[in-house]
Amino acid sequence: MSELEQAPERDEELSRLQQRMKKLAMEKSYYQLVMQMITRISENRGLGNVVNNLLMNTVDILGGSNLKLYYQMGGKYYYADVLGEERELAQIDDEAVMRAYQSGQTEEIEGSFEETLLNTPEFTHSYTWIFPLKAASEVIGVLKMENLHINMRELHEHLPAFFNFAALILKNEILSESALRKANLTLEGEVLTRKEKERELVEAKSGLEAAVAERTAELSKNKEELDLFFTSALDLLCIADTDGHFRKLNPEWENTLGYPLDELVGRKFLDLIHPDDLEGTLKAISRLSDQNPVLSFSNRYRHKDGSYRWLEWRSYPVGSSIYASARDITERKNIERVEQARLHLFQFAQDHSMDELLEETLNEVERLTGSCIGFFHFVEEDQETLWLQNWSTRTKAEFCKAEGKGAHYPVADAGVWADALRNMEPLIHNDYASLPDKHGMPEGHAEVNRELVVPVQRGEQIVAILGTGNKQSDYNDEDVKTVTFLADLAWDIAEKKRAEEALAINERNLSDAQRMGHLGNWRLDLLSNKLEWSDEIYRIFEIDPQQFEATYEAFLNAIHPDDREMVNKAYNQSLQNRKPYETVHRLLMPDGRVKYVQEQCETNFDKEGIALYSVGTVHDITELKEAEAEIKRFNAELEQKVAERTGKLNETNKRLESFNELMAEREMRVIEVKQEVNRLSRKLGEPLPYKEVWDALQEK
Repeated sequence: MSELEQAPERDEELSRLQQRMKKLAMEKSYYQLVMQMITRISENRGLGNVVNNLLMNTVDILGGSNLKLYYQMGGKYYYADVLGEERELAQIDDEAVMRAYQSGQTEEIEGSFEETLLNTPEFTHSYTWIFPLKAASEVIGVLKMENLHINMRELHEHLPAFFNFAALILKNEILSESALRKANLTLEGEVLTRKEKERELVEAKSGLEAAVAERTAELSKNKEELDLFFTSALDLLCIADTDGHFRKLNPEWENTLGYPLDELVGRKFLDLIHPDDLEGTLKAISRLSDQNPVLSFSNRYRHKDGSYRWLEWRSYPVGSSIYASARDITERKNIERVEQARLHLFQFAQDHSMDELLEETLNEVERLTGSCIGFFHFVEEDQETLWLQNWSTRTKAEFCKAEGKGAHYPVADAGVWADALRNMEPLIHNDYASLPDKHGMPEGHAEVNRELVVPVQRGEQIVAILGTGNKQSDYNDEDVKTVTFLADLAWDIAEKKRAEEALAINERNLSDAQRMGHLGNWRLDLLSNKLEWSDEIYRIFEIDPQQFEATYEAFLNAIHPDDREMVNKAYNQSLQNRKPYETVHRLLMPDGRVKYVQEQCETNFDKEGIALYSVGTVHDITELKEAEAEIKRFNAELEQKVAERTGKLNETNKRLESFNELMAEREMRVIEVKQEVNRLSRKLGEPLPYKEVWDALQEK
């Protein structure tokens, strides 16, 4: 195939590479931007901190003159903006915001950039975004971002990931804040009730002092009231002694720990304390023995089923007696521990592989549930095959010696633990040995007495299952919530890790392709005059990236001095004509060598015709130019030899005309000349280029 025939294919291939590089560069840029925003807003807990982080970090990255957040809590609307204003609203007067609340749809309003009060020639328009924060189909809040210099369409594919994440964070903090306010109201009611009781007790005391005869009756009445208070209180109330024994408890203890009151009263409460909390509990008792109140203290008590419940205490000493109230904060502690695990896994995933992440997730599951073994396996799309992935560190070190990591395992051959996949719901087996349909364990597998297995579902399919086992006590619904959350989290992070690894491979492949093809790509941001080169362009120009200023002017300085004006003129004309351009120019190396490059460029404009950025490719064609020069030299030599041979042929022709009478001799001489020319043609390796000469000879 000739060079002209190959040119369209080469141009088409260059065009495809250019589009692919442009897409990869844009996706990477937007992906990094969204990940930076997600990381920032989840740094601090608390509704106020989350709202402030969301506003400040969003405006810091996306820009704009003001960022407003409208959200609803407890049936009321609230407003906050990046300028620090926060208030409760009777209603939302902003029609665009209400439309977003009602429809759940984004909205973009275009305006003049003069509204931003920024005097700059680069920007002529501003945009206001109305973006609903949605958790599933529920609108949690609405963000209004004013006077941005970018439009929503450029980030449309990437913003939902950030704002969906922001909606989940905001929803969790609103729920927490609502629960806290409700708890405060409840506490205030209880305080008022207690104050009323104190007032009644004071009045009763005054009455007793005034009338000794009525003292016994009043004490009896007050005792009944105290018993009623003990019985009806939602908190855990107790009277104990500094020797560590329960003396009186209210019924809430039975509801919280599962023991009948007659098993607890008189019992040494230190026997129920979690071993890790025993030292701290002894220190608290020592303070009470010294007649110092303990107003904030937490420890764990063993439930009758073997699990532990977190209790938060407020205790007052009176002689050798301790009067105390406690509140079950197990759910709050679990939420805190799961949140800590979530943050730990996010940080762990930054510099560890997906395989290590899955193992660390299982370690966290074991820590939070008190389990000893754990596994995480993927499910193939056919829903009939398991892809064995990983086990917890403790499982591999202490219990399970079975091999099979990375292997595919039929679901049909799996035991009852795979029912979580078959039934698409979590399962608990707290008496594994009694199960009738369980399969035998392979050699080297850990012995199982309890197990909890949860599926990870995406759409209509199960994509993974996480199992843990051998907890000292029964698994419960709280364990299911914890393990389900971590399993879903691990899958999401693993998916992101897999995407990152695939992107890294694609980038390496692209870099290798550019290196082997001597083809690089570049991007020039015309608003900031920032120039980005691929690694291959630096290699072609033989420039150290650390020593390059990365501006358009620096690029021109790298071109051969005699070609700078031509390249600059071609680029400026392409901006004026709004058409791509292609040119060939030279590079002058520091050692005096000259390189030839073929450059292509096209520029992107906004709808107002303002140039935003240019993208292009640089192809090192030095070898091609050198080959062309060699071909020209070869052709010149060939033409010289042809001229010499043509002169000889002319002389021969003249001699033949002088000897017409010697026809036979003339014919023989023609044959000799023909043979000589054929020999020369074969020697030069080129097809016979002198047909016209032969035609003339044969006519004569």
